[in-house]
Amino acid sequence: MSVEKTDVPQGGADQTWYRYVLDNGRSQIRGSHCGSLKSVTEYATQYAAELTPARSPGHSAWAPRTRKPTTRKLGNRLIARRSN
Repeated sequence: MSVEKTDVPQGGADQTWYRYVLDNGRSQIRGSHCGSLKSVTEYATQYAAELTPARSPGHSAWAPRTRKPTTRKLGNRLIARRSN
């Protein structure tokens, strides 16, 4: 994770803004948040924790989207199955 000071976004309040980058090795999430360096770092750390599978059982927001199911024909019926 990285946090660095950035310009105030257009239409943003005249406050201090930081840009954060969350990186899990496969993908990145970039965002902006206003506040002190400490508060933005805490915000980004909490956000990253909410994205991890250990914190949210089931689907991870970091996980790639699954493939759409495929179908195969069995006699006159179509049977849906997941491709590997």
